[in-house]
Amino acid sequence: MHHAFTRRTRSTFEAIMIASLLSVRAVAQDSTSDRIATDVPPFAVKPVLTHDHVRYDEPGDGALWALGAEYKASFGVDGATIFPAFGSSAPKNYPHMLSPDRVTVGGEAITFVKTAMAEREGDRVVMQRGTFTERYDLALDSMEQSFVFESLPRAGDLVLNIPVASELVGSETQDGLEFASNFGTLTYSRAIAIDAQGRRFDAPTRLVDGAIQIEVAAEDLAVARFPLVIDPVIGTIYANLDTTDLRNTDSAFDSFNNVWLVTWSHAYSATDNDVYGRVYTSSGTFVDSVIDFTNFSWNVPRCANLASAHQFLVVAATVSNNATAIQGRTLLTNGSINTVGFQFDISGPDAGAKTNPDVGGNSVTNGTSNYCVVWERLDIAKQIACRVVSSTSVPSGSNAKYLTTAVNWNWELPTVSKSSNGTEWLTAFTFNDPITRADTWAARIATSGAVLSPAFLVTSGLGWETQPSASSFQTGTSRAMIAYKYRTTATGSNDIWVSVLDGATILSGTNISALESQGFQSRNQIDPSIDCDGQHFVLAYSEYDPTFLTYDVFANDIALSGNSVQLTQTHIAVQPYGLSEYRSQVTAARTTNGSASHRYCISWDFRENDTDYDVIFKTFDALEGGNGWFFCLGDGTGTACPCGNIGSPLHGCANSAAAVGALLQLSSGVASTVNDTAVLGVTSVPSGSTCLFFQGTTLGAGSAFGDGLLCATGTITRLAVKFAPSGSAFFPGVGDPSLSTAGAIPLNGGARSYQAWYRDAVTYCTSATNNLSNGFYLNWAR
Repeated sequence: MHHAFTRRTRSTFEAIMIASLLSVRAVAQDSTSDRIATDVPPFAVKPVLTHDHVRYDEPGDGALWALGAEYKASFGVDGATIFPAFGSSAPKNYPHMLSPDRVTVGGEAITFVKTAMAEREGDRVVMQRGTFTERYDLALDSMEQSFVFESLPRAGDLVLNIPVASELVGSETQDGLEFASNFGTLTYSRAIAIDAQGRRFDAPTRLVDGAIQIEVAAEDLAVARFPLVIDPVIGTIYANLDTTDLRNTDSAFDSFNNVWLVTWSHAYSATDNDVYGRVYTSSGTFVDSVIDFTNFSWNVPRCANLASAHQFLVVAATVSNNATAIQGRTLLTNGSINTVGFQFDISGPDAGAKTNPDVGGNSVTNGTSNYCVVWERLDIAKQIACRVVSSTSVPSGSNAKYLTTAVNWNWELPTVSKSSNGTEWLTAFTFNDPITRADTWAARIATSGAVLSPAFLVTSGLGWETQPSASSFQTGTSRAMIAYKYRTTATGSNDIWVSVLDGATILSGTNISALESQGFQSRNQIDPSIDCDGQHFVLAYSEYDPTFLTYDVFANDIALSGNSVQLTQTHIAVQPYGLSEYRSQVTAARTTNGSASHRYCISWDFRENDTDYDVIFKTFDALEGGNGWFFCLGDGTGTACPCGNIGSPLHGCANSAAAVGALLQLSSGVASTVNDTAVLGVTSVPSGSTCLFFQGTTLGAGSAFGDGLLCATGTITRLAVKFAPSGSAFFPGVGDPSLSTAGAIPLNGGARSYQAWYRDAVTYCTSATNNLSNGFYLNWAR
């Protein structure tokens, strides 16, 4: 039996796709930094499974599965079954059984093995049935079925009876048989029998009592030379493949092999999602894998990496025969080969529907060898369950643990940090009361599987805080962020907020939409996702564009200055295509030694129409350290200079040598407490003058002091005295302590103000012989 398949036409997106391989980089980075993740080539791609060969899988259900370009098939003790790809518009799969249930010779049944195991020989699948062999030759767009008889026990007509265990509507045509639905047609042509000498005999193929019946006449068998091969049918599926619906993207990074895994789901039909994966290697090549293409539906796939095992785990909510479970499958990459393990159950024996899973791994090699899987379980109401899973695919304990204890509440949409800090994972979820409000909650799970902190409240009030996303931790800490969308009314517009946590302590909450100051606060923002590379955080979300009536994905690069949130890259359009973009996922390329990689993968779904989505993966580079800005200027925009000696914009008050006034700024480097390269520089001071660099803890509006304005206030720290032989001075210089060390900046950072006081020996303005630069404010971050 031969099945050929039509190809779908190119999508709208493919016609406008820009073949860009550039990562988003708003500000150039220091190429000398040790960033292992940037060895991975940046990419921006629309992945689809490459059909360059037939794929085979033994997922652990006892069957052998095959995947062609437009079909899949299973071979097991129940026989062979083909699942034509009718597309996501088909409401379900339409399996069609291929194996005979009865064979007669001269009207009497012959015995044969009905539960034969399938064996594969290259692209041929063979099922030894004792008195005959059933075999299938598979190609990308075809399946050819044949039956081989070495001999027959008696004379008479040979009849094969193949039951039509299919919902397709069968009919006889001039050319053979057709089995049709509104979404495609499977055709059988008339069979041919071929003997050992190549002689061909007709084998009429009919529909009889709900079965395909193939008959070889006794007079033909009497002259035939055995073995006899019955090649019953050559057929074609005219599939209604108007869509290739891809959704639910995710990604994970393996620093040992320096590769990304990106995953997505493919709607084989409306009730059967398959899961694909693609590993991008350090040379920019990729290797495809199929995580699942059985007739189980794998929904909402998520993936994570375990550094100690150099391994990925993909999890999904699976549906089969109306039963739901959380299942997983490991993937190990080795150069041009991906090895997948058996599919296994994670959720355990607890009753109730299980959905919306997420998985966290660990980037620390000396930490846990476990993954953490969380999901939503429907019992009396919705609960949040969790279970740790070893690198050998063994879930802990006899069943799941529960993070929520109020059983009559609706808890939903859990997420877990992509990586632990070697000690714990952070998970976030929503308590949803659709009438009064919705709040974001969190819990902490030890790498051993113990629940360190059951559900605790992150946000409260009368608004709706939903769709939470938990980040990984800053290196060596329990500091992380939870992003969520917030609205004040049940049907209003959403803003994106983040809460900063240290363990179970809530440190701060910030409206990112307002902090951006882009004038888009009134626009609806949804689907937040956030992760941390150990230093910075990258937040992605979808924002509504009222002009084009679409949602676009934007990203923010966030640093923590103490407990305060600062944006170092703001409202970056990741890669707009003029189509609505949803469900972004952010993953940091974390390193095993805890150093910041600054590289992230942002993936999302975009809508071509209601039944056709596609997916995009793109890298995004964060900055390092914090940012800074000028304040308390002597240019006339603030407090007046002592005697009207106004300087130029951003500068301090004018001095005897330079009417522009002295300018203090970050001359070079970044304000990072873990990689401090910051250098302050002051220019346009009198040549040969003495300059004192000092630090404050607060920002003053400016008070008259000498010929200038004193702006750096609070606790004052003298940093260094430097000379300006050519009208410029810098700190730190060679042999000096770093700026953060001199100023005793805490490891977690914080905001500090800076100024330079300098000698101006000429009586220029007041009787004093000194002046000050402008103020400069630095947000120190890790």
